[in-house]
Amino acid sequence: MQWFSEVWRRLLFLFRRRQFDRDLEEEMRFHMEMKAREAGPVAAQRKFGNAALLQEDSREAWGWTGLEAWADDLKYALRALRKNPGFTSVAVLTMALGIGAGTAVFSVVNGVLLRPLPFPQPDRLTMVWETREQRGEDRTMVSYQNFRDWKEQSRSFERMAAFVGAGVRMNVGDEPVMIPGASVSRDFFPALGVQPMLGRTFVPEEERKSAAPVTVLSYSFWQKLGGDRSLVGKKVQFDREVFTVLGIMPRGFAFPAGSEFWLSLPPDESHNRGDCSFRVVARLQDGVTAARAQSEMQTIATRLRQAYPKENNGAGANVVPLMEQIVGEARSALSVFMGAVACVLLIACVNVANLLVVRAAARRREFALRLTLGAGRWRVARYLLTESVLLALAGAAVGVAAARGLVRVFVALDPIHLPRIQEVAVDGRVLLYTMAAAMVTGILFGLAPALRISRPGLVNWLKQGPGASGSGEPGRNRGRSVLAAVQIALAVMLLIGAGLLMRSFVLRVSVPLGFRPEGVLGIELPWSIRQRVDELLERLRALPGVQAAGAATAFPQDSAGSYCGGCLEIEGQPKREGKQYDTGYMVATPEFFRAAGMSLREGRFFTAADGRDAPQVVVINEALARRDFPEQDPIGRHIRWGGEQWSTVIGVAGNVKGFGIAGDPMPAV
Repeated sequence: MQWFSEVWRRLLFLFRRRQFDRDLEEEMRFHMEMKAREAGPVAAQRKFGNAALLQEDSREAWGWTGLEAWADDLKYALRALRKNPGFTSVAVLTMALGIGAGTAVFSVVNGVLLRPLPFPQPDRLTMVWETREQRGEDRTMVSYQNFRDWKEQSRSFERMAAFVGAGVRMNVGDEPVMIPGASVSRDFFPALGVQPMLGRTFVPEEERKSAAPVTVLSYSFWQKLGGDRSLVGKKVQFDREVFTVLGIMPRGFAFPAGSEFWLSLPPDESHNRGDCSFRVVARLQDGVTAARAQSEMQTIATRLRQAYPKENNGAGANVVPLMEQIVGEARSALSVFMGAVACVLLIACVNVANLLVVRAAARRREFALRLTLGAGRWRVARYLLTESVLLALAGAAVGVAAARGLVRVFVALDPIHLPRIQEVAVDGRVLLYTMAAAMVTGILFGLAPALRISRPGLVNWLKQGPGASGSGEPGRNRGRSVLAAVQIALAVMLLIGAGLLMRSFVLRVSVPLGFRPEGVLGIELPWSIRQRVDELLERLRALPGVQAAGAATAFPQDSAGSYCGGCLEIEGQPKREGKQYDTGYMVATPEFFRAAGMSLREGRFFTAADGRDAPQVVVINEALARRDFPEQDPIGRHIRWGGEQWSTVIGVAGNVKGFGIAGDPMPAV
């Protein structure tokens, strides 16, 4: 009960503060009068001391006066800032720039890197890839047969599922649109730990080839179709096939990214073990680490290499945490952004600290008078810190408002194609970060004026006139000089970083790509369209403004759609193996080179005469010509890969650089 009595006493003091003050003044006046009768007024005043300071000490003894004193400081700081709107506006806008930029970037970092994946126990989710030692690749697609053996032999995973991208055409309203989706094995949803919002997911019976076509829809796609709950169990038409809707997934679920529907992937024994076109997601057993699973998968991969030496030559396995798989490439870019924003925030802090030091110097007589009347150094410093924190909070409020708009624009534009971009928002965690950043920065840039003004030697300023500059004070400009030097150093560091980024950008855009991207429209189509590609190209060429239309298994900047690792043979030369002989290849229609704006170095490109019934011909790039035909004419030579029939080289195309502009182009056919 003692603590209750103490709390009650202090609460009583807060509510009856005026009565306590009157009682304190009367008591001190009584003691002063008694001493004056004994020793005279002057001696009594000298012996009694500073009445204001004694009253302050008495209030401190009563307890809970710190909150009231802070409220007084806050009121006075608001009045002082309101009287100087020019300084207040500059300081608030400066802090808004630093804190607003930090809030916007932290919103992106929070949404992409810090927020956990929207799955139960996401730390147990992994992607499992094949590796190819001879090509130095550690994350390649998986063959269905290898996936099946992984699933049967591994003990580190609770569930393992394969999936492959799928696209269908569907009429939404009056327009036919392409809908992205995926074909998944039946363990796909259980592995991710996600339950449908309506209906159910796939069961083993629906994996049979003879089973009726079924599908599961995303929440967003369901809304586009009207959002009717009765759609579950009904049929929808994709392309020319009718599917039964089994279920609707919860809002926000779209894995792999952008998927609007999921189809059942039937096990197909006819899959070639060398046909690597699947991705694998797996959930670790409880208590099993990714490192342990990696060791087991390497053991399994070794067994499969021994069992299938031709298809699995150099093949291994790589277990990658799902979070790392999704955001790994974005981590370094966001770290650079955070570093740049931290520099901006520090520059803003130093700038405002300089303003506060100058403003505090102009008010030095005011603070000297406070100290002379009995205010403690901590009381003066606390007031200055309150003023600086108030400025920081006001700047944070303006910065958050600006950051919300910046984040919306950034998410809408997605200029650097970040993963999980739709999860970026100014949420509670971001606001908490902003509040903490405002408090820390307010204290940080308020320390310099607080320490400068509250030192004991400040009382000497009272001896100078109101217009005195205080030039005789030793080291009076040392603090401001240090702050200015720090500000200039941070600004120079930021400018150097911006200059390096600009230089990289200029170098990137000035590298010859080997094709003319201006006026070229690239459209990615599903593989099922290949049987009608000639009809499609004829219709495209008939459109006004279209000069050429071609199709290929890869865009020009991809250089090659597939690889044949060390398997290219040249007639009259021994077969060579090894990574240094890797070759890319793609299949293209005759007008592809002209439509893409690629250059011809020697020979000719394809023509309509090079059809299915004509002898097989190929075009190679300059990189392959230099590697395999040094100081020779490649035109008319014969090459083949994988034991197929010999093909005649009819032309040499210029090298094409795309996303990998820093490296050398891959030799390609």
